[in-house]
Amino acid sequence: MELKDLQPGMMFKLNNKKYLIHHIIEGINNRNYYNVFQQGHGMATLYSLDIESVEIINDIDLKIEFNNYIKKNLRMFLSNNPMLGADPEIFIENQNGLISSFDFLNNKSNAVKGKFNSYYGYNDIYSDGFQAEFTVVPGPCLSYVVDSVQAGLKSLLYLAQQFDPNAKLSLKSLMDIPFEKLCNATEEQVSFGCMPSLNIYNMEGLKDHGRNVPFRTAGGHIHFGTKLNSSEEISNIVKSLDAILGVACVSLFHSIDHPNRRLMYGLAGEYRLPKHGLEYRTLSNAWLCHPLIMNLVFDLARKAMSLGKNNLLHVWDAKENETIEAINTHNVDMARNILKRNEEIFKSILSSIYTKSQLINSIYKIFLNGCESIILDPNDLEKNWNLNIHWEQHCESRYKNVSKTIKEIIENKKVA
Repeated sequence: MELKDLQPGMMFKLNNKKYLIHHIIEGINNRNYYNVFQQGHGMATLYSLDIESVEIINDIDLKIEFNNYIKKNLRMFLSNNPMLGADPEIFIENQNGLISSFDFLNNKSNAVKGKFNSYYGYNDIYSDGFQAEFTVVPGPCLSYVVDSVQAGLKSLLYLAQQFDPNAKLSLKSLMDIPFEKLCNATEEQVSFGCMPSLNIYNMEGLKDHGRNVPFRTAGGHIHFGTKLNSSEEISNIVKSLDAILGVACVSLFHSIDHPNRRLMYGLAGEYRLPKHGLEYRTLSNAWLCHPLIMNLVFDLARKAMSLGKNNLLHVWDAKENETIEAINTHNVDMARNILKRNEEIFKSILSSIYTKSQLINSIYKIFLNGCESIILDPNDLEKNWNLNIHWEQHCESRYKNVSKTIKEIIENKKVA
């Protein structure tokens, strides 16, 4: 056996003792250092391994014991907090229906900078066919990433209302396109501009010419800045994101997401591999409904990614085909049954982010019961994101007081 053969969670014998590997912490080509969990102790200890003395162990009882330990102490294994970004799509409407984004925005290659900036900088705003799209400036701090989304939404609304004072941002994840608009649009405007997604299960949505498709969809892709070491690791991460985040969002957005969106885009297992790491492409733009909901979704995304990266998806009780069906058919009952079955693990994941047990219980209920169980009006983007009044960045201000919001969540009060 060679160093490269050692995997997270693998059990091996060393110096007549039993140990379990958690993950590699130093370069395996130059130094034989690993972060090793010693059976029977609650601390990870640094060891220098002599690879010649390592023997793989297949001890079922010991594996069960270790898996139980992981479940009870999952927060210890989910420390990875990568850079986060996004590129949400969104429709614009007025009292007469859809406003085509190409009527007032340039295409992506000629994107304009947003009028309003966040701590991380300005968004690029552009047309992606009938829907608008903007970049979210990535960063390691989720609060600043939320600020960037707010700046993008505010800039987009400003540009839309310069074109039509009655323009509003729409939370619809699927929009019917009037026949007249499809006929009058140019070939570039009706074409699907996205490069094809990769799919971990080798599935594809329906393929057709854009002029023949009488609807468009809006995605809310999440970007992770992380080093990917192998195709197996990529598979583990995407499947973990599906099993936990994708399923949880079917439940969370049961009243917002349109089931037909996944006829073409947003299937389980959709991803891309940009230079900065991984783009998860299964989610719709529904997390734009409120900054609180975005926080919860992105927090869970980071931990689901970390769980997959550490090869720990086996602690989550759901079959792969069950996960795929729940996502692709927008089966809310199936998704909620999975969440109920995994309540202990889900709360353990949340405990790696939040400390108060009351808050953890309340957040679990939000994912289980849907965002409208806590958000007063998920569709009122202008009010929910303070687009027409002051927004205090990265601060518990009187405009968006984080402590007040957490108190409301624990007390199960509606959040405006």
